[in-house]
This record gives sequence, structure tokens and C-alpha cells, in this order.
Amino acid sequence: MLIDNADHRKYVATGLLIVLGVFLLYLLRIFFLALFGAYVFSFMFAPVYVWLKRKIGRDEVAALLTVFLILVVALVPLLTVCYVAFNQALTLQDKFDPQDFSVLFERFSPKVRASLDATLERLIQHFFTRVTEAASLGLQCRFEPGVVALCDVLRDVLHLHELPLRRHPVH
Repeated sequence: MLIDNADHRKYVATGLLIVLGVFLLYLLRIFFLALFGAYVFSFMFAPVYVWLKRKIGRDEVAALLTVFLILVVALVPLLTVCYVAFNQALTLQDKFDPQDFSVLFERFSPKVRASLDATLERLIQHFFTRVTEAASLGLQCRFEPGVVALCDVLRDVLHLHELPLRRHPVH
């Protein structure tokens, strides 16, 4: 039993539409959170818009003032938090002394220090193993040189030169 041309075209067209629809949803997944936020803000600030529209009498001006109010309500707290966090980071940077960490580490008992050393070495070995496995599988990306440089720095700092790390050229 052969499928005639018209039925075959319908199936192909339906399949293509489904594939394109899934692809479109995949591409638009980034915007769904923003759309949901806009939906929530529109319901939250609808009474403000209606009140401004009644007071001012013009839709455009009321809409513009409502958008401005939304930006102020959303951005001012966000910028304030960022400003405070940035200033605290600058203060911490000024007060930072690397010797504080070594003194803190020396205060641990030898048993705790040995446990921390062993845990750190296992963590670094696991990290090197994962990077080596990814490189051996040919999983190349533009970040690999940075990862290899990070591994080299960690190996030098922790004196772990016996750990092998294969390097593959980045394509």
C-alpha cells in the first residue's frame, strides 16, 4: 500500500511544523521568565495605572508614569544593594591580608590539617581527572586554555607536579 502524494506531503508538513515549533520554544525559553515577570508586574501595577489615568486623564502619560514607577520600584533597591555590596567588597579588599589565612590554618590541630590537606589533594586530583577525561574525549571549547592554565597554577601552588594533565590543541 503506497502513500499517495497528498498524504505524504501532509505528514512531512506536520512533522516540519512540530520540529520548528519545538525549536522555536527552545530558542524562546530565555524570554519566558521576562514575559512572566512582565505579566506579574502588569497585574501588580494595574491599579496604579487606573488611578493615574483617572487623575491625569490621558492614557499615554499614565502609562509612561506607570512604567517609570515600575523602573524606580525595581531598580532603586537593586542598585542600592549592588552599591552597598561593591563598597563592602572594596573595604574587604583593603583589609585583606593573605597571612591571616595561613595563621588560621596553622591554628588547626595537626590531625585536622592533615585531613584538610588530604581533602584538598583529592579535590584537585578529581578536578584534574575530569579535565583530562574531557580533553581525552575531545570535548573542546574555547574555555579549555583557561582551564588548563588554572590547572597549571593549582599544580604549581600545591606542588602536585606528579599529576598528569594531557593537553590537546584547541580547534
